Amino acid sequence: MILSLAARNIFRWAVVVEGGMLVAAIALGWLINVAPLESLVNSTLRENLVATAVGLALGTLMFVAAVGVSFLPWERVRQFDRFMEQQVTPLFAELSVLQLALIALLAGWGEEALFRGLLQQGIARGIGEPLGWICGAIIASLAFGVCHALNKTYLVLATIMGFGFAALLILFDHLAVCIACHAWYDFLMLLFLVRGSRSNREASE
Repeated sequence: MILSLAARNIFRWAVVVEGGMLVAAIALGWLINVAPLESLVNSTLRENLVATAVGLALGTLMFVAAVGVSFLPWERVRQFDRFMEQQVTPLFAELSVLQLALIALLAGWGEEALFRGLLQQGIARGIGEPLGWICGAIIASLAFGVCHALNKTYLVLATIMGFGFAALLILFDHLAVCIACHAWYDFLMLLFLVRGSRSNREASE
């Protein structure tokens, strides 16, 4: 498939932005002496694999819950579904599965390194336990929501998800759980949106 100029641009933009977050997290962490990927570096291969498996399982549960909510007969849910179908899905509709996977993978690494690995952990360590973890989780989650504020509903949902990822970091104390959960959820959701949109178009034709 030959991608249109718009599709190529959105893919490049997504890769640059998401990958840039990872680079920014590492660079800023070096400047302020906070290692965002410390839990991965200091863990054994087995520990990282276990944390990744836990994240994948939780990401699957999150995806199932999100799809289930999308079928609820609430007007707010229907409005959000229409927004996603009309404004978000078309941006990724031409991309391949591998391209969607790369975007999701970079989003998981970049956003979790920046918001949880750097911001949440940095605030937590700067203030000290237990207040630091609470403040870090709140600030990182709000920042995560604001950065995803495509509309009011998306802002609220992204903030809630931010609190969920923040809780995972506190519970498991391993960023790989957050990265795997985030990346896998994003990939499943992008695939669901894009393939669902293609199926609807083919059915209508």
